[in-house]
Amino acid sequence: MLRRALLWILFLGVFIIISSPVMSQITNDKIQKIFLLGRSLGVSYYHLIDLSDKSKEFAFTDIKKEYQDAFQNLNITDLIIEDLNLDTGLSDLLKNVRLSLYNALNKQDLSETKLAVSLDKFTSYYEELRQKIKTQYTEVGSWLLDLGFYTSFQLESIYSKNKEKLFLSGFNQVIENIPLMIPENIAMAFLNIRILEKPELTTAELTVFQDSLIDVTQFFSTYPEGKREFNKAQELVGNWSGILLTPECERRVIKLKVNNANNKLTALMDIEKIAANIHISNIDMIDGYFTFMFKPFGTEKLYIKFDAKLSDKVFSGEIVDVLGEKGYWVLAKGDQDNAIEDKSLDIMSLYIKDMESKLKVVKQQVISVSNTTDKPDKDNPIKKIPHLKEKIILKELEAK
Repeated sequence: MLRRALLWILFLGVFIIISSPVMSQITNDKIQKIFLLGRSLGVSYYHLIDLSDKSKEFAFTDIKKEYQDAFQNLNITDLIIEDLNLDTGLSDLLKNVRLSLYNALNKQDLSETKLAVSLDKFTSYYEELRQKIKTQYTEVGSWLLDLGFYTSFQLESIYSKNKEKLFLSGFNQVIENIPLMIPENIAMAFLNIRILEKPELTTAELTVFQDSLIDVTQFFSTYPEGKREFNKAQELVGNWSGILLTPECERRVIKLKVNNANNKLTALMDIEKIAANIHISNIDMIDGYFTFMFKPFGTEKLYIKFDAKLSDKVFSGEIVDVLGEKGYWVLAKGDQDNAIEDKSLDIMSLYIKDMESKLKVVKQQVISVSNTTDKPDKDNPIKKIPHLKEKIILKELEAK
């Protein structure tokens, strides 16, 4: 009875807020993207914290994946920022986060101090982004950002192999006011999350918590339909050919062969005069955004990302290093004989001309980092970003 009463109160709050005129200002597409932006940030934050903790005990070779995971989600974040047409200054702040993370690695040694700097910069970036979202998309937008942040952080922690699960405080504050129409099963998922935000969880409770987070994630990722997320990995599988435009506007032939084994994407890449037979095993994907890093020069400095689907068989993208130097690429999918359709060739040609014009007018951006940023800012901490709870225990209840 109490559970039904709480659920009714939750629904009542929902329908009161729905009448607000601000809802008409945000399209369903923007709702999905803002939530997705929060998701990518939540995953990034988790991996930065995880990386910082593990760097105290493990060598870089043992936590290399954590380092790459932190980079990957920052890349995805950058793409969504561009899709939302937010202030370009946010991209510069994100580059600072990425640059700090890159500088934290010296050969095979990760600096704890510089990782702390990365976390500080991430915190500043999150708060700046949250304010921009709130200004452009009202408080509904900042709520969606926070919700995506929380759900993905918690899921990433639950999925981890770490026995001690990290949980963020303040989730209840996010789900107290839900400014969007939600079905009964999602209202129940919110209620479960609210009830299960406590210092100790049994394995059974953790399973319910995880399932509820997944339900919320699936609903807002495809709002308002609430369909299950579609895995687009199969779209990438096959042979791709195209052109890469370097920051100097030079053309390079690029070839990519993508395989899918056991639901894990791997690839081989050739870039004319740059690298050959590059093995790629850390392709990451989230809601149609594809990104991966590769090391033609033995460094994580350079990464490639897909950022737009031009047609069913054509993808465009960027090649960027952590200093912000940017080039562009466009790939078309070939048939069994690697032949490309005329329609795809026409799309590629138009894209290349457009990007060549863009490269000619865009000046190279260089980020300068002052010496004052070499230490974490302890005197002026940002307090609004969700912080870790002091104690979370996952316990098994003995059968009585």
